[in-house]
Amino acid sequence: MNLNLKALILICYLIVVSANLINAQTITEKQQKIIKANVAKQFGEVSNTLNFDNEINNICTIGIDTFYNRGGFYYLFKLKGDSAIRLDRSSYHGANFNSYFFSWQNTIYLLGGYGFFTTHNNLISFNENKREWAKVNTGGNGPEFIHGISFRNNNKIYSFNNFKAGNNVSKDILDSNLYVLDLPAMQWQKYKMPIVDLIVISNVVSTADYFWYQNDYLTILINKKEIKFEIIENEKLNLTRNNNFINFKDNLLLFEESNPIKSYRKITQLNLDSVWLVYIKSSSALYKPNQNTTIQPSNGISPIWFLISIIPLILIFFIYKRKTKVTANKIKPIESDQIQNNQLEILALKITKLNKGILNMEELDNVLDITHLEAESRKLRRFRRLGELNQLHPGFIIRVKDEEDKRRFLYQINLPQND
Repeated sequence: MNLNLKALILICYLIVVSANLINAQTITEKQQKIIKANVAKQFGEVSNTLNFDNEINNICTIGIDTFYNRGGFYYLFKLKGDSAIRLDRSSYHGANFNSYFFSWQNTIYLLGGYGFFTTHNNLISFNENKREWAKVNTGGNGPEFIHGISFRNNNKIYSFNNFKAGNNVSKDILDSNLYVLDLPAMQWQKYKMPIVDLIVISNVVSTADYFWYQNDYLTILINKKEIKFEIIENEKLNLTRNNNFINFKDNLLLFEESNPIKSYRKITQLNLDSVWLVYIKSSSALYKPNQNTTIQPSNGISPIWFLISIIPLILIFFIYKRKTKVTANKIKPIESDQIQNNQLEILALKITKLNKGILNMEELDNVLDITHLEAESRKLRRFRRLGELNQLHPGFIIRVKDEEDKRRFLYQINLPQND
């Protein structure tokens, strides 16, 4: 075979692979109908609620093959041309909302997820011959629950910002640690997260190469490949409260810029690749591999040396306590709880200014800025925000039955009384 023919075959192969990867982020109308039909066989009208706008987190590839899994279901489809071929024969569904779908060494996996009021940490893999999912055993210091941000880089899985809902029975829990799963060894390690307090109060978008967080003042950009992050003021990115995130493609974010005073709307773009190039030199590591929180075995300390070393520490503690007692009322550091409370106060004021006694679900989701999320994610975020608001202002928002349609809920706003 001559050199030109080899080059031609290689170019054709790359074109096929590239086209497959580009199309992997979108589901054709015919594929949508096939997927909906499979869901409808078991769940009826639930299939009509499926949204196929952004599918990057529901798709993974092995070589030139593309696979699709819908969060909340164990259906697994192989996308081929304009068709979707079902590979599994699962009958049990509903326990893996917000799970992480990925492939590694020609095997497909699902990690963690939420369903039936339980958040679990299971890692399962798909057996193509048996057409079934099976649990994979892992060891080490792993997370007790996984419902947050996860991504794979080479042979490691990174998982953080994991949340466990108390479902009005117990307290909600946010795990402030980062966990790394070594896939060849199937062993977890636990690390401290440097930016967890900022992530808690933010929404997140997962693009091809980045995680993008934004609140009213700051943007946090995490590079999945380099495992680094940068915190940027929104003003430096020309982002204001009038810029509402609406969609993304690859690493390009799309915003709708609105100005109620001038009555105009326009679409603006933010290229995350360009942003990273500007801030790459000042970026920081997401974690330090040599500083995990696993307790290391001790070599032993002599009791005498222990007493000698601890007495000066006790003396320093009492001197420090005596000095700080005088200035305690003068200097009050800002805690992360205060930051979150300020955000909630702004949200409460925003709801109050609507001057409405009742909001329907669509109106509430709009004011909570969660309309871009999928149904299950909206439900979880709505639950969290209402719980936080009612904890700050008891009885502020109460869920009531819609008298005209008992299947629906409305949200009663108890506005503050003017003096």
